[in-house]
Amino acid sequence: MRCLPSPGFLIRKAASKYKIPDTNVTLDENCIVIISTEGMVTDEKYFKDPEAFIPERFHPDNIEKIPKCTFMPFGDGPRSCIGERMGVMQSLAGVATILKKFTVTPSANTIRKPRIDPNSLIVQIIVGGLPLALKRREKVN
Repeated sequence: MRCLPSPGFLIRKAASKYKIPDTNVTLDENCIVIISTEGMVTDEKYFKDPEAFIPERFHPDNIEKIPKCTFMPFGDGPRSCIGERMGVMQSLAGVATILKKFTVTPSANTIRKPRIDPNSLIVQIIVGGLPLALKRREKVN
């Protein structure tokens, strides 16, 4: 979810006039703001070695090191996704179901940096899908 967030961007509308701290930029009321979630999670300013898969980044001892509002796969604040807990639960259940019976590895056709369909709206779509190789696990008694 960090390396390739499904919502590549969030769209918000300014409820009132707002000056962005430490800048000379002021947003007018009703101004549409597009926030690149993918841009933030791939920026070394926020995540050291952003291309690396380092699950320990999200260990409870390290969570305070992640700058606020730089990892927002479900948005943040009063407009965050109400289905976040269900989405995480369903994702974990799906991954567990697959991993119970299969070993998953990149296939010969898997590319390291998949291309995102520029016509994607809410959820980013990978052009051509994401090919993976599944190998059935042997039953353990």
